[in-house]
Formats: sequence, C-alpha cells, structure tokens
Amino acid sequence: MQIIKGSIRAALQEEKLDHSKIINLSSELASLDESTVRFSVDAGIINRLGKELVGRAETALSELVKNGYDSDATTVTLVFKNNNQIGGTLTVTDNGNGMTQQQLVNGFMRLSSTDKIHHPKSPIYKRTRAGKKGIGRFATQRLGAKLTIVTQTATATEAIQVTIDWDKFVTDSNLLAIESKIEIIPARAEGKGTALIIEGLREVWSDTAIKRAYRYLAELLQPYPLSPQLTQSENDPGFRVDIQQQDAQGKLHLIINEQRAYFDQALAVIEGYVDEKGVGFWAVESQSLGIAQEVQALTKADGGIETPFDHLRNIHLKAYYFIFESGLFAPNTITAVRETLKEQGGVRIYRNGFRVLPYGEQDDDWTGLDSSVRRNVVIPPHGNNNFLGFVELVDSEGRQFDETASREKLVENLAFQELSDFTYRTLIGGVLRVAASRNRKGTAGEKRKTPPKPTETIKDAAKDALDAIETMRRDSAAANPPPDSPSPNTAPPIASPTPPVSSLDVFTNAVKAIIGANTQQEQQNTKLIEEINQLRVLAGLGLVIGQFVHEIKTYVTSFNLDIQALTLLLTGNEEAATVFARFSRNIQAFSTYRSYFERTISDNVSRELEPLELRELINPFITTIIPDAEKSGITVLAPVFEGYDLFTVPMHRSEWASILFNFYSNAKKAIHQAEVAGKIFVKCGKVGNLLYVEFSDNGNGIPVEHQDQVFDAFFTTSQPASRQATFREELTGMGLGLKIVRDIVESYRGTIFVALSTPGFSTTLRIQIPLNPKK
Repeated sequence: MQIIKGSIRAALQEEKLDHSKIINLSSELASLDESTVRFSVDAGIINRLGKELVGRAETALSELVKNGYDSDATTVTLVFKNNNQIGGTLTVTDNGNGMTQQQLVNGFMRLSSTDKIHHPKSPIYKRTRAGKKGIGRFATQRLGAKLTIVTQTATATEAIQVTIDWDKFVTDSNLLAIESKIEIIPARAEGKGTALIIEGLREVWSDTAIKRAYRYLAELLQPYPLSPQLTQSENDPGFRVDIQQQDAQGKLHLIINEQRAYFDQALAVIEGYVDEKGVGFWAVESQSLGIAQEVQALTKADGGIETPFDHLRNIHLKAYYFIFESGLFAPNTITAVRETLKEQGGVRIYRNGFRVLPYGEQDDDWTGLDSSVRRNVVIPPHGNNNFLGFVELVDSEGRQFDETASREKLVENLAFQELSDFTYRTLIGGVLRVAASRNRKGTAGEKRKTPPKPTETIKDAAKDALDAIETMRRDSAAANPPPDSPSPNTAPPIASPTPPVSSLDVFTNAVKAIIGANTQQEQQNTKLIEEINQLRVLAGLGLVIGQFVHEIKTYVTSFNLDIQALTLLLTGNEEAATVFARFSRNIQAFSTYRSYFERTISDNVSRELEPLELRELINPFITTIIPDAEKSGITVLAPVFEGYDLFTVPMHRSEWASILFNFYSNAKKAIHQAEVAGKIFVKCGKVGNLLYVEFSDNGNGIPVEHQDQVFDAFFTTSQPASRQATFREELTGMGLGLKIVRDIVESYRGTIFVALSTPGFSTTLRIQIPLNPKK
C-alpha cells in the first residue's frame, strides 16, 4: 500500500500529469481498502451494452438520428461509403445545437447520464426527447469499430473533436483507464451541429436495410414541405432525414428521404390558391395517371352566380393525395405511409409562419372531408387520412383571421368559413378528376362509363379508315372524269399498259387484314376468358384442398391409434385380421398421399424459386403413387436417372407436383380405357444443357393426328361426363391438365411433346427444361 501511495505522490508531482496512470494507481489503492468495497467497471461492458441494448443495426441507426432530433436539428444527413462491404464508413451530420466540452464530457461520455431526466424537452423547439435509455453512444459501437465526434455550438468559434477506438474496450481492462483524445479544431464549415464519423462498419448495408431503418423514424418526420417564410420562426419547422451514398469518385447519390418515402408515393398533388382579388384557382397533377397540371378557376358560389371570395386573400393550399391500393405504391411502402397518415393525415393550417392547432390533428375535421365520407355522396377515398396537406395564411395584421382568446384555434368567422369551403372544394375537385382518369365512379348519382374493349376500338378505327378510303376514291373520280367517247373521224387512242395497283388498293387490303386479325383476336380472347374461368375454379378448389389436407391431419393420427388398438382386439380372428390388414394398408396409402400434399402446399406458401434436383422430386412422388397404382392394378417401375447433379433452373417445387400428378392421372385413364395390366415408367437424364423427364405408360396411346393437340386447352380424348358424374370426374376430363403442364414448362423456356414410345409402352411424354448452369 505504501508503495502505491508513493507512486501516486510521484505521479502528482510530475510537470505533465499522466491521468491514466493516476486513475489506475488510485483504483488499485482503493481495492486494498479492507473496511469498504466499491463497484468497479470492466471495459468489456461497452461491448456488451452495444450488443444487448442495441440488438439490430437498423435500431442503432435510428438512435443516432434521434440524437439529432433531440438536439433541435431540422436536418440530419447520413452518408454511407463502401457500405456494400464490411469495413465501410458512415457519417451522420446534423445542424442541431451541438455540444460544449462540458456537455460532451458529462453527457455523451458519461454512462447513465441524467441530462434527459433534468431536461425532458429540447431547448429551442421544445420537442419531447426521442432517444431512449441514452443508448446513442452504444449505437455507434454497435455499428462500427471507430467513432470520431466533431461538434460545435452556435456561439463557439472553434469545434471540438474526440476520437474513440471501441476496440480498446476489451474485457479485463479498467474502463476508467481507457482514454480518448479530445482536440480543439477550426470551426466547422456547416456551423453549429454535430458530425459522427463511424469507421469500420461491422455489417453490410444494403439499400433495403437502409430504407427499413428509415421507416423506424416515421414518428419523428413531419412530411410537410412548407414555404420558406414558415421556417423562420421558433415554431418547430419539422425534421427531415436524407440518406445518401458516396461512390468511388466522391459523388453523392440519394438513397431515400421524405420525398421518396412519402411524397413520391402520392397518387396526385392537389394545389389551390386565392389571389389578392379573392379569385381562387385549383389544379391537380399526377405523373402516374398522366394528368398535367390543369389550372381551373374556383370562386365563391353565391346564388348560382360565381363571384370572388369576400374574405379570402393570399391563401395557398397544397395536399398530397393517397389511395391505399397496393398497386399504387412501390413495394414495401404502403404500410409505412398508411401508418404515417393515420397519425398525421389531414390538412394543417399555418398562419404567418406559425402552426395553428388543432387543425390537421387526429379527430379534427375542419375541412369537412370525414363528414363527406360518412355522407357517401362522393365515392372515391377522400377522408383526412388520404391527404398530407397544409394551408398557408398570410395575414400579418390579423384582418382576415383572428385567434381565440386561448390562442388554440382561429375564430370561426366568415373568412374561416370561406377557407373551409375553398379547401373542401379544391380537394374534392382533385379527387373527382383523379377518379375520372382512373375510370372510377365519382359520385353516387354518376353513371360509370364502361370503357370500350381494345378490339372494338381497333374495329371502329379500321372501319373509319375504310370509309375514308372510299371517300378518297369518290373525290378522285370526280376530279378526274373519264374522257368523252372519240368521234368517228378520230383515231382510236393508243392502248396503255395495265396500270399498277394504286396506293389506295394497298391501304384497303392492309385495313381489311387488320379487321380479319381483329376478329381472330376476339375469338382467342373468348377462348382465353373461358380458360381463365376454369382456372379460377381450380384455384378455388386448391384452397379448399389445402384446408382439407391440414384439417385431416388430426384424423390420421386418430386412425393410427385405432389401428393399434384393433390389432390387439382382433388377434386370433384370421378373417377379420385379413380385412383389417387391407384397411390398414389403405389408411397408410391415404396417409402417404396426405403427407405428400401437405408438404407440397407448405412449399407453396413460399414464393421463392430454387434449383431442384430431379431425384428429390421423382422419388417422393413414386413412393406416394405406388399404393394407389397397385390398387388400380398398375405396376410402377423403379425410376431411372442417367447422370448426376440433375438440377433444374430455379423453379417452384409445387409446379413439379402439378406436372407429375397430371401425367399420372392421364396415364391411369389411358390404362383403364385400354383394359390392360398397367405399367408406368419414369426416366430422367440430361443431354447437353438440357434436362429431360420421360413419363411412359402402356395405355391406349395417343393417335398421331392428336399428338400436337393434347396440350391445347379443353382438348380431351375423354367422353363427356354424364349427369351423374362426380365433380372430380368432370374436372379430370375437361382438358386443362396437359395445358397447365405446358404453360409451366414453357414459362422456363422448356418444351413438352409426345416422344417416340419407350419399348414396351404405348405413350411417352417428354419434358425438356434448361439445366442449372451453376450446379
């Protein structure tokens, strides 16, 4: 102990104090105190806190942005560099209040800081602190190996820089003894604010992960782009986040911001304004619907006479219009936008740069939009939650709009009533214009026009062209009459060569060809609609089968338990045992079928495609059909596989179940019609860059004249089903099975055809499909 005391005295007397040495010696001296104990902190706690408090990298990123929000920043910019590999760099820059050296030491560098307890609101905009548990500093450790902090307050003439190497915080080290250098550097070019430079990123950051992290910040973002004068007051001007990527040449590329996250998802933008004379205008624009900005006048409706507004002057309205249909949104964005509009949807009012509450808050309907929805006169979606909008009122002297005594809202005078009317009519005008462009019904009394079919449009245009050609012929004949008959004394004219076919004749033939092709197209469309209707029936049946397979699972378990019990009870009764053995085999076959289809349906839940090995497809299928085939008197030969690594291009496993069972059902039917001892044989292999599967049976065969037709929709060799036929018999005989197989195969650039029969078999269907080049 005396030696340690002497070392401390010597360290304190040195001209340049070694603070780390003094801290270590003091800690060691304190540990020798036998009368008291103290908590000590291992440096490894930083690593544990970073991983345990911040489980996901996206959460860590959002915590850093929240620190900017808490410091009254209006903008936070994140720049990723080399983020497509581990070891990249992330820079987080905000224009917030910055930190003094004391705030940095006692706040950021102090574990379990009490700053947010003593100051729950931000100093300028009085924001409720968004950061949680003071984990922002650990978020930087979670993200990267090294952190550099550069910060500056509004009144400072210089900036402060601290560099923290997180790899120094290792287990069995004293946390107090690990030092990070603090420096005073020239002032930041950006002025006040803080920059966090995180080097050595621990994970790869894809664009998808970055956009997912952005969605975590939805509750902080105020997606209302206001005019410049509205950002000059101390009323909270909002908060925006830009996330960018820096390429190898140093150029920045935007990944996401509120424009892309919210406004770009809007179906249309509706604007309106009232000029100094009280004349109003409105316009709607939609890039996706091809609506250019169409400006229309909007004045006060007074006894049927359109007049300027009496009290409205200098009003500007802008609203982003959303309809929540999945086809109208970019992938994976509709949920985030819907949740944001659920909280922030509506039209806000800003008077002379200040937000006026409660307009635009939840349950506030100053526009009358929600009331209109309840009346159900205007049909398209148009509630407050379908808009992100704002109205700017420029009324510096308070001549038009006065605040109530409580200063919580505007006096609902004549000017306010006109404002509400103008806002409602502008938005509804835009909504109805969008509905018309989408060919949707606008109002309850409107009769919706059914758009003409494309084939009808083509037919009408072709007929118009033919009429125009005939008119041109008549006009040409009138302008060039035939010469008069020659007199007897006039020499007969010299015969001219046969004139060439005129351009009008060529045009006429071309139009007639279009009409003929259009007629063929109508016939094909009729056939296609019939096919789609049948496929819809099959799709619905598939859902029912899926539910049945799932529900029957519990019954199969009960069957197996009953079989075990009956086996004991029937001991000694040979006749009953024989019947029961057959029953047991049938239950086992049923269970095998159920398991196969349950697995197929389970696979069908996933939409992802993957390379499939033919052995893994064919062998389970053969095992499944053998009990049923044997019951029908059919022998299923062992499949033959020629070659190894018979991997297909990425496909869906359930598609092969459809292919193989369609082959099997057709083979069973052919064998039954031939009345022979049936045989089925499957052979697989590869030739060049193609895989092949051959399915052979010894049924009644396919006539040569029908071999190209069997893959067409509704072609079948089965007899029409009788009135007493079961639903299954009707479905299996309607000629869609091989059509479905062909569609599947051709969608992967494969082919299917009737091949030369394998010796001993009457029919061989052959599939050829590309071999996976990566296997």
